[in-house]
Amino acid sequence: EQPGVLPKPAAALLWCAWVAPGDAMQPRPCSGNPRYGTDYMTDVFTEWGVRAYAPSPAVDPYSPYISPRDHPFACPGVPMWVQFGSLEVLAGEIVEFAEGMRRIEGNEVELAETEGAPHDILLMGGPLGFGDVAEKMAREMGEWLRGKMLLV
Repeated sequence: EQPGVLPKPAAALLWCAWVAPGDAMQPRPCSGNPRYGTDYMTDVFTEWGVRAYAPSPAVDPYSPYISPRDHPFACPGVPMWVQFGSLEVLAGEIVEFAEGMRRIEGNEVELAETEGAPHDILLMGGPLGFGDVAEKMAREMGEWLRGKMLLV
């Protein structure tokens, strides 16, 4: 370890990660998606979200730090667990991100699909009636961490 440098994380846990906010700059970012009718994400919500990430023209919403889907990076020694709901608007971009990350030598990426779930069941599972599904997915994530010897 180096003084003044943060140590690398033991793992990365991504729950329904928005890995391509720049796509919200396109017309109909959600309503043009085939999963639009099965998720609660809307065009207005994602357009607001990308403005929050990139509030001025000086900030590129397609930069690697904001939209990592198209910019895979090496993270050796940091296993990554990437969860998404099969019915969420972001499912396709999350899968693309995970596949891109897997192509980088030394990366270890677990892609965990929650069948029949919309976006962000960890946060919204209870209010949307997916509380049991969210608990099951959290248990699976815990088992994954235990398998990596990162959780006792």
